Amino acid sequence: MFGIGEFARLSRLSPKALRLYDELGLLPPDRVDPGTGYRWYAETQLAQARMVAELRQIGMSLADIKAVLSRGADGSAVGLIEEWWTGAEADFTARRELARFLIDRVNGKRSAMYEIETRSVPARTVLSLLRHVHLAEYGAVSWEFFDVFRNSGVPRLDGPAGAPFVVFHGDVTEDSDGPVEWCRPVPASFAGLDIPGAVLRTEPAHEEAYVHLARDPARTPPAQSMLVYEALLAWAADQHRRPSGSVRQVFTSPFPVVAGPGLECDFAIPLTAPAPAQAAVVTGSVVNDGCSLYYERRGDGPGLLLVVGGGGDCAYYSAMADILADSYTVVTYDRRGNSRSTLSEPAQPMSVSQQGDDALAVLGACGLSSAAVFGNSGGATIALDLAARHPSAFPVVVAHEPPLPGLLPDGTLLRAYQDIFRVLDSDGWRAAFTLFQTHMGLSDEEVSFLLDPPDIDIMTRLSGNWEHMVTREMRSFIGYQPDFEAIRAGGSRVVPAAGTDSDPLARQMAAAVASELGVETAGFPGGHTAPMEVPDPFAVRLREVLTGLG
Repeated sequence: MFGIGEFARLSRLSPKALRLYDELGLLPPDRVDPGTGYRWYAETQLAQARMVAELRQIGMSLADIKAVLSRGADGSAVGLIEEWWTGAEADFTARRELARFLIDRVNGKRSAMYEIETRSVPARTVLSLLRHVHLAEYGAVSWEFFDVFRNSGVPRLDGPAGAPFVVFHGDVTEDSDGPVEWCRPVPASFAGLDIPGAVLRTEPAHEEAYVHLARDPARTPPAQSMLVYEALLAWAADQHRRPSGSVRQVFTSPFPVVAGPGLECDFAIPLTAPAPAQAAVVTGSVVNDGCSLYYERRGDGPGLLLVVGGGGDCAYYSAMADILADSYTVVTYDRRGNSRSTLSEPAQPMSVSQQGDDALAVLGACGLSSAAVFGNSGGATIALDLAARHPSAFPVVVAHEPPLPGLLPDGTLLRAYQDIFRVLDSDGWRAAFTLFQTHMGLSDEEVSFLLDPPDIDIMTRLSGNWEHMVTREMRSFIGYQPDFEAIRAGGSRVVPAAGTDSDPLARQMAAAVASELGVETAGFPGGHTAPMEVPDPFAVRLREVLTGLG
């Protein structure tokens, strides 16, 4: 028997690695001392330990190593290693091809990697599930979602438009968690299935560019997806077409998960209609109460004002505004004291009513007498103020997760904000900002990135808003109490909204607003910052809500 130190030396695995492999069930010790917890290993385990170390040297993941070791000494273990190595070689080959493609692109060359076609996709009803997952979790969630439909009796619609698909709103790797949206087109009369977190949405008609992938045992799905995604983006740039959404994987085979080597599916990107004039952005400014308010206007149609929350500016909504500009005159603006909306006098604490008057001034400067208004976070608080004080100008209000801790009965969140204000008064705005973002779930590294971002225009601009948000805005937003009596009397149709992935407290505050107004809370995809993180499905859902309100 060897103690863990001696066994580590003989196996060339560190004690830390041995403890990890024990926790994972990969290489448990032969015996553990019940009194001290000290690990003892048998001499016969050395061969297995060396096998683990060698498999790690070739790059095999711990999950794959565990599968190999579970086969023992039979031939199936050899088969697993050979299968893994075939995939590793295919991935390396794909990376080499991708590197060549990128070198050509940097040198101004264009190379045709895949045959790309376009097709029209009609408007359709889709049951979707939006989640943040890493690569190790992706397969299980995919199987769980699509497997519900196997014996559900829900018919599969005809053609590619009826095929299940997955939208990758971000990379899915060991380090990046998407988010990912699993989608199943369903009949318009679909009544729903019991899938927690899933929502029904209508995807508008669109054109998409796609590549069809036949089975190729020499290529693994990650290798294929890397190449195809770059090829689709390069094609769109060459054709002067702008993608209107994230890349999607369309399962054209009978089932979304098909056993066997290679992968048969389409990769596609939806495209905006070729109408560049509608995508033009008109910028301007209007002076109100000592502040020059910067605004942007897109599109042509009924007015839609998007109001950003604390620390943000126009850029927060740029992607969503571009999507909605085909149906609305979309107006965004930098709120007073933020980014390009400069004050003529030293900044003073801002009131929510002053913010509402700014919104009205921006609306008038854009030539609109009325508009629907959408606000997120602090912008939702401003939207509620507009419903109370300017209902004729804002007859439709969608308030996405207003931070109104005073509406919660136990006072826990309100006390947390009071702690932040005490830190602000004693230690300054950077310490208060750090505490606030930590409460929001950010790590120390992420907070440091926000406070001292790289020299990128938008990040530098936004980082200049944090002090203003903490010292001039936060107390007014957190202390605001909506005038529900005035809202009810004014007649604006108000829709409180919350994200399916949002913090429970954010959902509770939206529900409290809904309860006060006697209406239902509307579910939206994503979390608190979804308008920026997943603008495509968020814009689809907002369009649905606005259409339903007339």
